[in-house]
Amino acid sequence: MGAWGPGNFENDTACDLIDELRSNGTDHLTDPLEAVASARADARVTSSSCCTALAAAEVVAACLGAPSSEFPEELLPWVEQHRGSLGQADVVVAIAAVDRIERSSELADLFDEHGRYDRWHNVIADLRARLTREPRSGARC
Repeated sequence: MGAWGPGNFENDTACDLIDELRSNGTDHLTDPLEAVASARADARVTSSSCCTALAAAEVVAACLGAPSSEFPEELLPWVEQHRGSLGQADVVVAIAAVDRIERSSELADLFDEHGRYDRWHNVIADLRARLTREPRSGARC
């Protein structure tokens, strides 16, 4: 995985998800979230799986009307087109995936090892806050 920062779109894997979503629709959004959220407690969730799931969770947050300040502009038309195709279950699984990644994952360990855990943790806390707040007026998921 090529990464250049702690942001959820600052890695090659997230960029791959953007391309997949623009080409293929919502299946590529929910599958990585479900895979991470349903991983056994003793399973090692890889950094690549984490990066894909975090980018997917960012898309869910954007569909709630709460995109990050670093959300890719090229994905905004996709969000507008698919906003109504996501439901509360997608939000729940996105939150579960984010929690699992922060609690125990290869990605959390990598950021901790390289002394950037605080910056990464702040990014994760911001994402969780955007996923758990009420949708903005006019926004549906």
